[in-house]
Amino acid sequence: MTQGTKSPLKLLATSDADYRTIFDTLSDAILVHDARTGDILQVNRKMCEMFGYTPEEAAKAYEDATGKP
Repeated sequence: MTQGTKSPLKLLATSDADYRTIFDTLSDAILVHDARTGDILQVNRKMCEMFGYTPEEAAKAYEDATGKP
């Protein structure tokens, strides 16, 4: 590897940090769920602000609404 070339792990960490920054700074509420199970995987800050849930409460509200354990 030449000097100045990032390792794959560093590139992945940078990409993940960029994704999280964009995900949490959008002005739209975003809820990411598993298409197969419907489980809530992620919510962004705007979703929490708009609906008054923490990420954990959003997942719990889904479980309560669907009767999932």
